[in-house]
Amino acid sequence: MKHKTEFDERPLPHTAKMDEPENRFNAARKRYEGTMGAAVVRAANWRLMAFASITLSVFLGGGLIYASSRPAAVPYYVDVDKTGAAGNVTKASQEYVVQESSIEYFLGQTIMKLRMVPKDVVQYRHNGDDVKYFLTKSGEKKLGELMKDEHPLQDIKDGKATDVEIIGITKQTGKNLTYQVRWKEKVFDKVDLESEYTMTAFVTVKLSRPTSEEVIQHNPFGIYLDDISWSKER
Repeated sequence: MKHKTEFDERPLPHTAKMDEPENRFNAARKRYEGTMGAAVVRAANWRLMAFASITLSVFLGGGLIYASSRPAAVPYYVDVDKTGAAGNVTKASQEYVVQESSIEYFLGQTIMKLRMVPKDVVQYRHNGDDVKYFLTKSGEKKLGELMKDEHPLQDIKDGKATDVEIIGITKQTGKNLTYQVRWKEKVFDKVDLESEYTMTAFVTVKLSRPTSEEVIQHNPFGIYLDDISWSKER
C-alpha cells in the first residue's frame, strides 16, 4: 500500500487561462464589432453637427428678424427759405441740387455771424468757429484781409456790441454763383445806440458735397464762400 506524502497533499497550482484560439469566426466577429463601433461614433458626430447647424440657423434667423423689425434711419435734405422755414424734402441718397433759397439763407446766416459782435466773447468765438465750415481756403484768406482793421474783441472788452439785420440777398446776373448781400448794422456803446449804417457785400459761392461727418453737421449742403468783399454804403 502506497503512503501519501506531504508533497501529495499540496494543492495543484492554478494554470493561466489560455486565450481563445484565433479562428475565422472570431476574426469575423472582431471586424463586425469594429465596423459597428465606428458607425456609432460617426452617427454621434453627425447628430452633433446637425444640432449645431440648427442652433446657428435659429440664432441668425432671429437676428435678421430683429434687424428687419427695427426702424431704419434715412437721412434727408430739407430746403429752407430766407426766413429759415422748411421747404422741399429730399432723400440724402438721391442726387441733390442745392436750391437758391438754401444758398440765400446760409449766406445771410454767415454774414450775421461774421459781422455781429455780441457782448459775450464766448458767443463771438463760437460764431467764428462755425463760420470756418463755410469758407474755402481762398475765402478764408479774403476774410482775413477784410478783418485786419476790425477789433471785435476789444469792442467786447469796452462794452460795445454790433447788431446785424439782413436787408436783402440778390444773385448777380451773368455771374456764376455771385450774390450781393445788403444788411444794416447798429453799434451800441453799452446800452446807447452809437451809430447805424448799411453795408454791402459781394460773395462768390462754391458748391461741394461734404465728405466728413463733422462738416455735414455744420454745412450739410456744402455751400462755401470762395470770395468776399464788403464796404459801407454812403
